[in-house]
Amino acid sequence: MISEENIMLIRKYLDGDLSSDEKELFNEKRSSKDFNDELKFQEELIKHLSAQISSERKAIMLEDFRRVRKNQKKSTKSSKQIYYYIAAAVSLLIISFSTIQLLKTKSNEQIFESYFIPYDGVTIKRGQEDQLSQGMKAYSNGDYNEALIFFQDNAIGTTEPENFLLIGNCHLALNEAEKSLIWFNKISRTENKIAYSAALWYKSLAYIKLEEVEKSRHLLEELVQSNSIYEPKASQLLKESIFEN
Repeated sequence: MISEENIMLIRKYLDGDLSSDEKELFNEKRSSKDFNDELKFQEELIKHLSAQISSERKAIMLEDFRRVRKNQKKSTKSSKQIYYYIAAAVSLLIISFSTIQLLKTKSNEQIFESYFIPYDGVTIKRGQEDQLSQGMKAYSNGDYNEALIFFQDNAIGTTEPENFLLIGNCHLALNEAEKSLIWFNKISRTENKIAYSAALWYKSLAYIKLEEVEKSRHLLEELVQSNSIYEPKASQLLKESIFEN
């Protein structure tokens, strides 16, 4: 049967709060089947607590825990095991609830990676050999630095919104969100509504990468009302945890 000290050690591990000595102790304990079973139990408990539990429910669980603890000396081994599970559950719910929130909350970077797919709305004719087509070859192969050279040369003296989208996407793929916004902002709603919607979408992702959530929210809400191909994606993205507040 696992000890209370080991339960607390596991909880501190899940909280990311182990000292150097505790980390060594934790690694030594991993050789124990009982310890690993308890670790798995607590990890699965956290995983399934995706919805915030009401204060009333927490109070009920805490009272159950206190009642079991009060009768602990009279308990059999099996009931003591239940005690430890309740103790772990209450600890995770009340003391370590921040850990649960962290595990169910994606970072801005994770959300960006989930939704960013480079723009592919440009069609190159068979046999076409110019700066745009050469840039598209590099772009399709994920060589965004080389693609930028061709796209930027192609952009000289032109106001083609697709070219601006491609340049912006290259910068976004290269983790240069601020530079990408310069190019996305060149695209006007009146000139090309389709390209404008695409620009809104990629601007919203750039702002997520820059952790400017409210600016991203504003653009996504505009897309939801646009009836464009990006409307479903915008609606889904607005359901992510960073937009909950």
